[in-house]
Amino acid sequence: MQRIYLEEKEPIHFKFEQNQDDFIVDEVGLEWKGSGNFSIYHIKKVEMTTWDMIATFAEFLNINAEKIGYAGLKDKHATTTQYISIEARYEKELKRFKHPQIKILSATRSFSVYSYG
Repeated sequence: MQRIYLEEKEPIHFKFEQNQDDFIVDEVGLEWKGSGNFSIYHIKKVEMTTWDMIATFAEFLNINAEKIGYAGLKDKHATTTQYISIEARYEKELKRFKHPQIKILSATRSFSVYSYG
């Protein structure tokens, strides 16, 4: 198969590194009802796996990590946003949550746990 290029352009020289500044992944396109028995948190994490983030929240709340819903695994060597779900009864505790690599961007409610296998 031959590739056809419609325009002749100068090559672009660049160096790509998979790091928190060059590699950004945003989970988008999700909408929530705003009410229900689960809290949906939009999370920003830097240089951390999804598993490590879930473990951090589980340890902070003193719950089993399996109680936290998430969709997909995001890259470690990146800045990523993603959604997680936790039972709404932990909302007050999570208002005190602070971590150097994790920031809660927003929170809302939903009637079902957020998970993706």
